[in-house]
Amino acid sequence: RKVREVLGFLVRIPLFSEMVQSNPRFGFKFLTDDYLARGFSTSEAATCYLHHYRRLHSLLPDRLLRQILQEEVTVHAIPDGSDRFTLTLGLSRPYDNEGELTLRLRVDGDIVYVLSFTIVPGEVVESKASEAFLITRLQGIRGCFRQISIATKALHEVAPDRLLLAALQGIAEAF
Repeated sequence: RKVREVLGFLVRIPLFSEMVQSNPRFGFKFLTDDYLARGFSTSEAATCYLHHYRRLHSLLPDRLLRQILQEEVTVHAIPDGSDRFTLTLGLSRPYDNEGELTLRLRVDGDIVYVLSFTIVPGEVVESKASEAFLITRLQGIRGCFRQISIATKALHEVAPDRLLLAALQGIAEAF
């Protein structure tokens, strides 16, 4: 029943229908093992997936949502001398079972730290809130220690994970 509900939703919304046509996995990834969190039933996973995309569709203009899902958007840019730091938001790739959206800290264009999340109904994660941002990945990129160190120093000793969590909090408050 939930799978049909998800597919019906995706077919009714042109943007999501386009996503499924260009990437068939997009419409079925909630059926993979350990989608978002270990122990979610298929029904819970489908509920989270559906809630997330319904919420995004209700909150964001189609043009912005399309850009987030097909490319990424710059949330904030911080020029600092010869280095450029940007926070971007886009569809989670390539680890798309670890969250639907990913905030990325880029240093001079290179991804050095990521935070992946999905907007889920609170009850699925045993929260009293009506919805929650389920963080499913918070991690530095292997081999980027130098860039992470540069970013931490340039950002007045604020570690990348703290920066990404603060950005996510701002997004959550805006939503």
